[in-house]
Amino acid sequence: MHTPNIVPRSSKYGNNYWSSLGPKVGMREVTLYSDLEFDHWVRVETSPGVETYCEQYPKISYVFNGELHTSIFDMWVQMKNGTVKCCEVKYESELNPENPRNSRTLKQIEAQKIKGSRKE
Repeated sequence: MHTPNIVPRSSKYGNNYWSSLGPKVGMREVTLYSDLEFDHWVRVETSPGVETYCEQYPKISYVFNGELHTSIFDMWVQMKNGTVKCCEVKYESELNPENPRNSRTLKQIEAQKIKGSRKE
């Protein structure tokens, strides 16, 4: 199975840090970095169509403003029918293209759409 890319809580992530045991991942400790990620995890754990998942996976690289960046999806999900999804969980306000503060987030999501469609 996949291994999460856990970011130390002392970094810029983890303001609303959650840690719990995940039944669909063999009771492994699951690490979530926001209330929104926690809510998404609850839906994944309680969805009968989900076989397994891995939080903070996969990690991708992309170029933005001439600089190389990395991004980690919030969750990789495998459905019981074999379908695989890479998920990024964001608040709707972070997706507004009219707000210039969202440009990096929107570029990250665009890179994830392209690279995530190529993942297993």
